[in-house]
Amino acid sequence: MKEGEPIPDYWFKVLLHCGLTGSKITKRDEEVLAHLRGITASLGENDRDFKLRFEFNQNDFFENKILEKEFIFNNEESELPYKCNGTKINWREGKNVTKTKKKKK
Repeated sequence: MKEGEPIPDYWFKVLLHCGLTGSKITKRDEEVLAHLRGITASLGENDRDFKLRFEFNQNDFFENKILEKEFIFNNEESELPYKCNGTKINWREGKNVTKTKKKKK
C-alpha cells in the first residue's frame, strides 16, 4: 500500500472490530459492508441529536450511494432517542439482505 492510498475495507473493519457493532454483523451484512466507503457524523441543534451518513461504492445490493440515519432525543435525561429517521433503501431485486428466503417443501 502506498502512502495516501485508502485502506481497503477500512470502515467495514472498524465496524467489525468495534464492541458495539462487531457482534451484530452477520455474514450477509459483511457482503454489503464490504462496499462501505465512508462514515460521517453531524450534530443537531441541541448537541444531542445526530445524523450518521454512510457512503457506499456502487454495489449489487442497493441503488443508493448515500444512506443516512438521524437520531432525535426529546430531552437531556433521555438515554435513548425518541425518534429515528432513515433513508429508504432501494434494494435491487432479490438482494435485500434483511429478508430471509423461505424454502418450499
